[in-house]
Amino acid sequence: MAVIFLDTSAVVKRYAAEPGSQRVRDLTAGADSHISHVTVVEYVAAVCRQGRSGRLTDDEVSAAIRVFRADAEAGYDLLGVTTGVISIAAVPAERHAVPGYDAVRIASALSVQEVLASEPVKLVTADRQMCDVALAEGMSVIDPTDAAA
Repeated sequence: MAVIFLDTSAVVKRYAAEPGSQRVRDLTAGADSHISHVTVVEYVAAVCRQGRSGRLTDDEVSAAIRVFRADAEAGYDLLGVTTGVISIAAVPAERHAVPGYDAVRIASALSVQEVLASEPVKLVTADRQMCDVALAEGMSVIDPTDAAA
């Protein structure tokens, strides 16, 4: 079974029709999917921003959050922001000057890789900087918007 770690950009694509959405849905079908607790907050914030901008109705916002929360409880392995994750996150933050939450998500993915040493963990992100940093940190990366991949 494939092991993937999704950042917020990939999670949003799973629930909203945008470039790369079908690829994320295909990747998550039958995969061992991991996300950070940080992603829960960021997803809700992203959907609410779409509601405030008029891109989604209030009912669509509520439905998107409800479906995601149900999946977050049952379909994802949620990783907490532990002291160990924070220690790991400081490394890419210092080396690459990435935003704090990006460093936390990269550290979370690295933590999954460390625990599942025999299974390759692929970070799924549409964020170019996260792709570059994760690659520099030795991770396998999938950009769902990259048609060449």
